[in-house]
Amino acid sequence: MIMQFMTELSGIKALTKGFFLNLYFRKYKKKSIDQQNPIYLIITIDTEQDVDQQYQNIGTYRNIESGIETISSVFDKYTCKATWMVTPDVAKQYSEILKKMHDKGDEIGCHIHPEFFTRSSIAHLRHTEYLCNFSKDEQRRMIKKSTEIIERACGFRPVSFRSGRFGLNNETLSVLQENGYLIDSSVCPNMNWSKDGGPDWSHYPNTIPYFVGNILEVPITIFHVWGMNYWFRPSVSTTSTMKNIIDYFRFKLKGPVILNMMFHSMESITPNPYISSNEMITRLDDILSYLTTINVKCITLSELYDLMEKIEG
Repeated sequence: MIMQFMTELSGIKALTKGFFLNLYFRKYKKKSIDQQNPIYLIITIDTEQDVDQQYQNIGTYRNIESGIETISSVFDKYTCKATWMVTPDVAKQYSEILKKMHDKGDEIGCHIHPEFFTRSSIAHLRHTEYLCNFSKDEQRRMIKKSTEIIERACGFRPVSFRSGRFGLNNETLSVLQENGYLIDSSVCPNMNWSKDGGPDWSHYPNTIPYFVGNILEVPITIFHVWGMNYWFRPSVSTTSTMKNIIDYFRFKLKGPVILNMMFHSMESITPNPYISSNEMITRLDDILSYLTTINVKCITLSELYDLMEKIEG
């Protein structure tokens, strides 16, 4: 009963936001789109243990054991690649699954929740900590150890990173560079997590990737209008909303359009805090189907890094 209510509430919220976005986009519908403008799709997936509807870890990994296969089957249908941002505990326990995904062309990046290092167990707790609130030395220890765990488990060193709960600061970027990382994808344009002790991205409206030193920052695609934020994310946005986001950037940007879709691996199973897994997979399938009708290429974060180096000259 609770799961049904939460699912219905999530759907109502998504539909309401989608209605206002459709109103905003009426003025664009009569305009022509440059069909030659290339679109690059990056799919980044935070890959971690299962959580319940209160965002609390429940100590299981059903989403790794079965959910990833469901997600991958949709990607295979549309010849899509993904970048899986993996926590150390997942790398330790499921290295064979990760190596298999890597061998078929997906990328394995690093994803850190500080509780992995500050608590004796991450089962049955809700993540509340931000990496950016730790000292540089503490961040260095966590990032170095996580990187070593993934490298030892999978046989290759990750070069892409996302901080748990998007907790990034300049010291994080410095430590990432020390450890050989090339890409970060923690910035959430127009979002402000400061009331919860996290970073404030409200002054970062830019959704276009940019270099910070040698690190390529690839913000998550979030469209902001009329005081509302619309994520390019199938678990919180309807297919119609995601189509509008795509078309907005196709209308507004000159040159390559770069879209960074994110979601969690555990959104592929039920229960989860966001949406029924069936609806999430349906939206994912629908939006990838739509993207096949336009000039789109799905690439990994590392492939985007190579592309941006060429563009930057």
